[in-house]
Amino acid sequence: MVEMGGVRPVGCEERLGHLEKQIARLMRRETGLRLISNKYWRARRTILGGGLILTVAAYGLAGDSALLLALLISVSTFAAVAHVHGKVLASIRRNSEWANLKRSQIARIRLQWDSIPRPSASRTIPGHPFDLDLDITGETSLHRLLDVAMTIEGSDRLLEWLLNTVPDLQEIGKRQAMVRELAGLTLFREKLLLYSMQAAQEIGGQWQSGRLLQWLNRHAESRWLFPALITLCGLALVNVASFSLFAAGVLPGYWGIGVLVYLSVMWWRREDVGSSFSEATALENALKQVLGVFTHLERYSHRNCPNLALLTGPFNDPQNRPSQFLKRLSRITAALSLRLGNPYLWAPLQLIVPWDFYFAYRLSRCKAAASSLIPIWVDAWTELEALVSLANLAWLHREYCIPQFQASGDEEHAVLTATEMGHPMIPCDRKIANDFELGMDKRIAIITGSNMAGKSTFLRTLGINLALAYAGGPVSATSFRASLFRVFACIKVSDSLADGLSYFYAEVKRLKAILDSIRDHPGDVHFVLIDEIFRGTNNRERRIGSQSYIRALAELPAIGAVATHDLELIKLEHEIPAVVNYHFREDIVDGRMVFDYRIHPGPCPTTNALRIMEIEGLPVSAATEA
Repeated sequence: MVEMGGVRPVGCEERLGHLEKQIARLMRRETGLRLISNKYWRARRTILGGGLILTVAAYGLAGDSALLLALLISVSTFAAVAHVHGKVLASIRRNSEWANLKRSQIARIRLQWDSIPRPSASRTIPGHPFDLDLDITGETSLHRLLDVAMTIEGSDRLLEWLLNTVPDLQEIGKRQAMVRELAGLTLFREKLLLYSMQAAQEIGGQWQSGRLLQWLNRHAESRWLFPALITLCGLALVNVASFSLFAAGVLPGYWGIGVLVYLSVMWWRREDVGSSFSEATALENALKQVLGVFTHLERYSHRNCPNLALLTGPFNDPQNRPSQFLKRLSRITAALSLRLGNPYLWAPLQLIVPWDFYFAYRLSRCKAAASSLIPIWVDAWTELEALVSLANLAWLHREYCIPQFQASGDEEHAVLTATEMGHPMIPCDRKIANDFELGMDKRIAIITGSNMAGKSTFLRTLGINLALAYAGGPVSATSFRASLFRVFACIKVSDSLADGLSYFYAEVKRLKAILDSIRDHPGDVHFVLIDEIFRGTNNRERRIGSQSYIRALAELPAIGAVATHDLELIKLEHEIPAVVNYHFREDIVDGRMVFDYRIHPGPCPTTNALRIMEIEGLPVSAATEA
């Protein structure tokens, strides 16, 4: 039997209690709103029935005029009540969405994976130095735990940061400053998520700017549109002048020839404006889907938030705000809709001036502006969504810290120091935190310990916190300081039937890739994590291969940890100055195996494989055990 224990950090308890109280308050509000909504439903039915009776009675008593008056009163009253009721229903919907957002936050704290949305951008990268080893992507992954983005681009960018193999101190510093700001702006973040959720619901999935930009490129302006517009404007002026002179009796009826030429040019270039209305409508609808998000970013006061103000600057440009741009586009769409909405007005107007050509040209200018503005808006939104995902983690876990970094030119000055470090994907009430330090003269930790004692989890704890730190986010520790490393792991190695690789050969190729990466990047220090080195071969060859590999690592610009069951490797501490021993241990209490999951200095004094076999009822002879 394995027992796990821990104390849920105060930050988790406080945040969970805070969220549960908010959900309870939202549920009480929703109950009140539904009671009000029921009253409006009854009022609507009463007005509908009463209005029908009133209309019939008025017609019977006073004829058609009374009927029309009663009908007008009934319809107006019903419309007014329905309008107010619609606002109540919208409030219920927003309240429900807000409560669901709070529930998803609780799910992220408690790691209830069924209640955490799956990121559509999640993907694995074959051969990545640490993706699968550290559970960055997948069903139960760090990316899924963090990702609150409602755009595919935002989810992609967060994943890109988490999988980055070359950390940049300047970029990390910028993200950390943003995360600190955003972590305290709870209302701003939640409103952004709610508006993004509403946009996703309208389109039935995540909003993709890439599709819109492809559409804009496909619907480029015709090179004949502007010359046709100039020609038609000139002909329109000539026609108006010649008709005026004809009406004054100065000229004969030559204006008819001008009108024929005018209409001929329109017919010749009709394809330049044929789809203008549908294109304008498509662009307008695409922007309306995310107008709530963009308007939120426009209107938010950035006082005391200099980093957020800088990031959202494109939304506050007086000339190119999304809301102002949409108003211009809506006016163009309304003008182009005249052909369908009022053809009796459109036909004579089009005969006098090139109405459709003029607004088709304005639409082309609008699309050209959109081609440059939309990528800027979306890039800012994308960056913000990825940063909000990291800031949300910091807000959910007040016990986490923002890591510190130091630049180190070589392995002798590389360092990783952490206090109360835990794995961010272990529930708070089961998480065991450890202090750990590597660097300077002790760069390679050999971690020994019994089965299930926590060696593999500890390796992942080191790697996943480094991935979080280099992404610019908080880490599961009370303090964390590290150099800038290239992280490379060999933890989850499996055989490959498709490639015809055995487990052992797949492991050999992975370990070779680590050495190749170190040698190919001599200016970078690698942080190497290896679990059960050469487990796929016999004891003698495993020992020889492991000792040789660790000796090679110690001579290269590398720092890291190797977890192993092979107690022969602990002797390397006395042979190689850079090597240091750590271990995990267990105790037997009342016939049960109990682990404390604490890392201790020195080699492991115990083994437990035979004891586990015995506890589980497997035949273990006394002679073998002795």
